[in-house]
Amino acid sequence: MLLPDANPLSRPALPVCGSSWVRRRAVESPGKPLLASAVLLGGLIGGALAHAELPVRIDRSEVRLFGYQLGDVLTEPIDVQLAPGYRLDVNALPKAGKRAGWFVLRAIRHEDHLLSNGGTRVHLEIEVQLVNAPKQAQTINVPPIALRFVGATTVNETLPSLAVDVVPLGTGELRSDLPEVRPLREAPLIDLEAAEGQLRWSSLVAAVAAGWLLLTAAARWLKPRDRRPFAQAARELRSLTRTAGSLEGARLAVQRVHRAFDQAAGHRLFAEGVSSYTHRVGADAGLQAQTEAFFQLSRQLFFAPDTAAPPADLGAQLKTLVQAWQRFERRHP
Repeated sequence: MLLPDANPLSRPALPVCGSSWVRRRAVESPGKPLLASAVLLGGLIGGALAHAELPVRIDRSEVRLFGYQLGDVLTEPIDVQLAPGYRLDVNALPKAGKRAGWFVLRAIRHEDHLLSNGGTRVHLEIEVQLVNAPKQAQTINVPPIALRFVGATTVNETLPSLAVDVVPLGTGELRSDLPEVRPLREAPLIDLEAAEGQLRWSSLVAAVAAGWLLLTAAARWLKPRDRRPFAQAARELRSLTRTAGSLEGARLAVQRVHRAFDQAAGHRLFAEGVSSYTHRVGADAGLQAQTEAFFQLSRQLFFAPDTAAPPADLGAQLKTLVQAWQRFERRHP
């Protein structure tokens, strides 16, 4: 399609497209032939670069660049951020060996860490060793290191060389053309007021909690223990019922309950006297039935000729009976 023109032979035809206005303005304005095109092209490139994600980003840490002598090792840590799908080509890393007349590449160590966005952070440590000694102090360049990353495309990066100052082994004449030593950077002051306030509150809470625990323990220790017969039996049965599965252990536990009944009645209590004892103290029929069942079980456990093993739930039965009498003696002191 041709643009309308009074004389089509006097100027070339321009296609109608997104940049036709710019091209036409360039033709019609000879004084500014490239201004509009440069503005449009710069905007397109800037927008593309702003939205593009670099697949490889290298962060080099500062290292000491002065005062090296024969045998010293320079270690440079490097962090590389890789976009998802990219990785370090370890097979392309330089091999340990002599790199230049002054330095030997000792090792390149690397560790990969997976990032939350699916990318990878590679931590590199490059070690080079000074193997020559200068006659006087001078600046030597550490050779550059080539790295390769593979992914959707192959990215080749080169770590620029480092200029380090090396000195001779013996005492010699100092160089006067070296820059002055940088002054020490003052450490920033930390505001401790908020931390001190928090520490005071934490100490107060800890002191209150410790005091409460001490008071609770002291009250429990100073509190007089319940000396009533079934209260003491309940405490001792906690350990006796653990061995109630054996015949000997069962008999010890039953004997302890018998001793509680004897102490409560004021004399030796046998099965024949259970009914009169429960009526005298005012126990209900249910508690009387539990007590009579206990005395019958005790007789079988001690006097039956074919007793081989106690009931499996003997410990539970004894706890239930003693706790019932313990509640009764609390209500009837």
